[in-house]
Amino acid sequence: MPSDSLPQSDGSLSRQPFGGADSYLRYVMSAQQELLQLSLNFLQREIQTGKRIAASGNVGDAMAAWNDLATSTIDDYTAATARLMRLATGLGTEVGRDAEEFGSDVAQTARKGAYKAVDQATSLAENPLREVIAATSSTLRRSGKR
Repeated sequence: MPSDSLPQSDGSLSRQPFGGADSYLRYVMSAQQELLQLSLNFLQREIQTGKRIAASGNVGDAMAAWNDLATSTIDDYTAATARLMRLATGLGTEVGRDAEEFGSDVAQTARKGAYKAVDQATSLAENPLREVIAATSSTLRRSGKR
């Protein structure tokens, strides 16, 4: 069974609106991986910076190490934020596309239901009319025989 389908009482499958939870779970997992990688990069850089500061012979070298850490951290945060925004935009696009498809399916189902209702109403309206016409025809035939 497709992951974005629900079983119906008649055994058929019906699509869940907005792709179910799959899209969101993929986004959450990707975002967690992105944040984990950002944290690991920051931790590695902190360790390297600490080693550079410990090995530095003067305050200027220590300040240069801190400056490099700050610059690389800003670059990493900016890149990670851009990737997270792309993930969120992708999720929004996918949800929007699914919502449009679901809306189209709902409209098509409603249209079919409306046509069926019109056909049934017409059939019900025609049956009494046919009976009236048949009764009138029968009466006219009888009156014509007399």
